[in-house]
Amino acid sequence: MWLWWFLIPYIGLIMAFVFAWNRRRNINLLPADTTLFVSIILSVRNEEKAIQSLLYSMQNQTYKNFELRIVDDSSEDETFSLCSQLSSQFPFMSVQKSEYQGKKKSLRQGIYSAHSELIVCIDADVHYPPEWLATLVSFYQTENADLLIAPVKMKVTNTFYSKLQALEFLSLQASTGASALFKKAIMCNGANIAFKKDVYLAVQNELVDTEVSGDDMFLLAAIKKMGGKVRYVYSPKAIVDIYPSPSLSDFLQQRMRWVSKSASYSDSDVIFVSFTVLFAQIAIVIAGALAIFHMMFVPIFISLFFSKWVVDSWLLYKASDFLGQKRLVLYSLLLSLVYPFYVISVACCSMICPIKWKNRNI
Repeated sequence: MWLWWFLIPYIGLIMAFVFAWNRRRNINLLPADTTLFVSIILSVRNEEKAIQSLLYSMQNQTYKNFELRIVDDSSEDETFSLCSQLSSQFPFMSVQKSEYQGKKKSLRQGIYSAHSELIVCIDADVHYPPEWLATLVSFYQTENADLLIAPVKMKVTNTFYSKLQALEFLSLQASTGASALFKKAIMCNGANIAFKKDVYLAVQNELVDTEVSGDDMFLLAAIKKMGGKVRYVYSPKAIVDIYPSPSLSDFLQQRMRWVSKSASYSDSDVIFVSFTVLFAQIAIVIAGALAIFHMMFVPIFISLFFSKWVVDSWLLYKASDFLGQKRLVLYSLLLSLVYPFYVISVACCSMICPIKWKNRNI
């Protein structure tokens, strides 16, 4: 049936991603040269509850030759004053108020003032293990990459909701890692990336300032466009932990925010993957709807659904092995049942619903 033509490109794409995880190689890393000074840049807004924990995780890094530049993006809570009070306790940290509105421009302000050739961007509500920075520095010095894409893992709590959320995030990380290992990177996460300052300055006019967010994705696209070297940090020591969204509303707002800027994407790899994934979900939904009204479509729906589920689970297993989340794959069948409706709904809502981020309309 013609619906298979919607799914076959998707199956080919996922199999390519599986192949990329299979052909990954461990790099013989150079020991981190501690003479390299690193600038860590953090844009914050309303992070008074998370900032102190973040500072302790920075203090516990085994690599000590760094500065942490915090740029406060018009916080409505006590984030700025708390950072100012803690500056004596954490001498590697400095804080300044952003002269502009929005995370992208706040980060730019911090990057301009940075003293290092290597810039590392982080988020406040993330846990960074002690050897994280040393691992990034080792990869940078070994690969001499213009952009390093490092892995991010969502922590799982005891709730069923958090497990599904973590599995959905695992699927994004599976595609992130695979595409980067394939040297066709389509995603990165601003909570764990590193890049050369001079490369950033060279592409800053390509970062689509009309979009308030997307600092990471537009930077990736700009560096790829200039022919820069993009590498994936394949090391468990570089994995950082983020936390599930506390509510379904927060989760959907975040996903709508991510999707809303897709109209500004110009990277051919990103566009191809986005449409391939969307058409696959549409095929499943159409087949399911037809199966409800006519029994002859039931075998077609079942074959489409399970074909997609098998390749998805294979990819998830490969990524979960690296990220230490194999048990999450047990929930893949349930996620596959809701995922097509979720993708289509988020895509539609991102075009018509108001989107907020930390009490700010974007």
